[in-house]
Amino acid sequence: MVISNRVILIGGAPRIGKSQLAKIIAARLGGHIASTDSIRSAAKRMVKDESSPIFRINRHNAMSESEWLDYFSNNPDAVLADMNEESRATWPAVRSFIRSFEDDDLVHVVEGVHLLPDLVGELSIDTQNIIFV
Repeated sequence: MVISNRVILIGGAPRIGKSQLAKIIAARLGGHIASTDSIRSAAKRMVKDESSPIFRINRHNAMSESEWLDYFSNNPDAVLADMNEESRATWPAVRSFIRSFEDDDLVHVVEGVHLLPDLVGELSIDTQNIIFV
């Protein structure tokens, strides 16, 4: 399945400016922005088991800023494992959302931590439209 060059994907670590970059690109191209966080939130409503990996990052979001900084600074392996597990659990919803763009002729900019290189590689998107920051 080929997804046109109207799709730009921006992946990377949390809080490094993916959303800001997406806003700039979307404004220049006349496109709209979707965040994998929003896709994950919608997907979570379909999952009844809160022990599912799709809920993994909820505990990070419940932390205060200082707790978050401490956890992320002192537990890099655990943080990566949590994020990768949640990204893989979220991926089917993200992939389905991206593939739905075949049905229109708009420009789509999708950004988020759930866009892992090996997962994005499954899609037929021009590599110049994939950015990892």
